[in-house]
Amino acid sequence: MQEAKQAAKDLEMPGAAFDESSALLANQAKSAAALVSERFHELRRGISAGNVALRVMSLFAAGLMILDGFFAFFSLLSFSPLRALIEIYVFLAGLVALTVEATLDWERLAFFQEVLRHKANFLYLMTGRGSFYIFFGTLIFAQWPVPYDVLVGAYLVAVGITMIAAGRQAASKMEKFRRTIVNEEALREHFDSYDASADGKLQPVELAKLCEGLGSTMSRAQLEAAFFMLDRDQSGAIEFNEFLSWWRQEGEMAMLAKYFEVQEEEALAEEGDTNGFFSGKKLG
Repeated sequence: MQEAKQAAKDLEMPGAAFDESSALLANQAKSAAALVSERFHELRRGISAGNVALRVMSLFAAGLMILDGFFAFFSLLSFSPLRALIEIYVFLAGLVALTVEATLDWERLAFFQEVLRHKANFLYLMTGRGSFYIFFGTLIFAQWPVPYDVLVGAYLVAVGITMIAAGRQAASKMEKFRRTIVNEEALREHFDSYDASADGKLQPVELAKLCEGLGSTMSRAQLEAAFFMLDRDQSGAIEFNEFLSWWRQEGEMAMLAKYFEVQEEEALAEEGDTNGFFSGKKLG
């Protein structure tokens, strides 16, 4: 009789252990969601104040993607293979994002970054990187109603939109500055006058002073976006040939400036046609 009772207890133990681990997992998920919510609100306040760098936001986004990927193991335990597959994709995308955003002087990291520049060059464009975060943000957000996934997805989408918006605004302001320069000699003169270190390169601080000195005030995010788009080889400094390429309307910044300039011209033309139509109708 005692043996039968002991056998029954042994059979109940795996189920009890599973329930206990499930409860522990649920508590860990709630704690993670609360932490993400707190950080999300802090970053949102910082973004509104204009004092959060795009790279900091992006690094945090990459970390959240990697953390979200760890939940793939728990999804397999709960017999959700599709959810586990999505989280594995998100985990790998987080590693890619971390590789792109990291600035560590590590030979192996530099190798992977070079591979990504050749195989996934869109990640080194402001619009491409922003679209990358928006895509994976919506993918994570689709795991509704898990609080952690909803918060992480919303944050990634916000980062992507911020990147694209900052790139557009920076391109527009730099375009106004570009039009004031009449020739390459004037461009060189401006470049050299703000190259404080006289090394033939503009550092981020020097670019900020150049823009400010020429009346093109930008937020921190816009300055970072401008620097990112001008520094086409991602060396950490803007060389004169890169600055010259921008002035000649080459590269992503010029593409954005041209695109939005065409959009504005078309909008103005449509407004003019509409006004002409109604004025003509009145005259008739």
